[in-house]
Amino acid sequence: MTEDYVVHIKGEVVQDGLDKPGHWLVANIEQSIGWPEEDIIIKYEGIDLFLLTYNAEHGFMPAVAVNLSNGLSDDETRAKIARFLSALNWVSSGSVRITYWLGGNRPVRSNDAKGMRHTASFFRVTYLPANLNNEQQLALALLREGDGLSHTNYGYSFLSYYKIINLVKKNGEKQKKWIRNNLADLNKDADKRLNEIKNDGVNVEDYLYHSCRCALAHAGVEPTVNPDNENDSVRLYKDLPLIRQLAVRMIESQFSIKSDSTVYHEHLYETSGFKEILGNDIVSEILSTDEISRKRIKIKKKISIRQWCDKRYGVFDSLGIKATMIRKGVVFFSCFNDDLTFRYL
Repeated sequence: MTEDYVVHIKGEVVQDGLDKPGHWLVANIEQSIGWPEEDIIIKYEGIDLFLLTYNAEHGFMPAVAVNLSNGLSDDETRAKIARFLSALNWVSSGSVRITYWLGGNRPVRSNDAKGMRHTASFFRVTYLPANLNNEQQLALALLREGDGLSHTNYGYSFLSYYKIINLVKKNGEKQKKWIRNNLADLNKDADKRLNEIKNDGVNVEDYLYHSCRCALAHAGVEPTVNPDNENDSVRLYKDLPLIRQLAVRMIESQFSIKSDSTVYHEHLYETSGFKEILGNDIVSEILSTDEISRKRIKIKKKISIRQWCDKRYGVFDSLGIKATMIRKGVVFFSCFNDDLTFRYL
């Protein structure tokens, strides 16, 4: 799994790319995470993904489009887009669901029948889990499925979340034991439901396994969830925050996929560009010893300093950079412009 900086591309180059004929595949989506207000390109696992915004003039729904001139097959491209959306769902609040697949020599889109407009005036993705193994990817796919069903079918949503636990713990007793050991330090909504279940005088792990998981998966035995019983629907709706929190905990702890909050607190994404410039060998030496000479760090590229998505400030553009000190695994740089009228130590 990688935690590289996520490249966002805006402006004319996006429209130029969309104007190129080819073999396009388009995933039209419904989402509540907050979609960009302008078309952008995000680079993910080596390909350009065009995130297409709502189109008020034609009533188009948001979409993700890929031009297959990159050599991928249709099936490979569909899988790549789906993996991207599962990763995006993991680091976002809300849900993302593919509604229609379309294609042609241009990026064809569907009409937005529901007229829902969940946009974000400041759209930024600082982290996307990528290059995952099959089990990691399946866990994120099940979470996205559960999120997409959370307002339409509470039972199937619950089962999607529970399957993530089932991926690691293969039988009921192991699942119940894991649940019992992971009921501490839950978020507010999950903890509220946890206390409600406890106040009913039942073990939480038994309740989630027998009265929810088994009652949803089987019929003709007791208990069985009845789709016509409104009380069952209300109960399952209340259970979703708890089972989702447990599913997220399983993904982070057992599948080693960091949440966006974990990545944010580590701040490693902020140094990924410097790691690329320095190279893995130099970075490893810096982290393992203080004896590496700063003279070994020679950076020929120019860098620019700015706030994310903010305008450029001329004095901070195209700066030379030089290592001035290495101490306890930290490299200190000096930045300067060509005529040395600006210098930051």
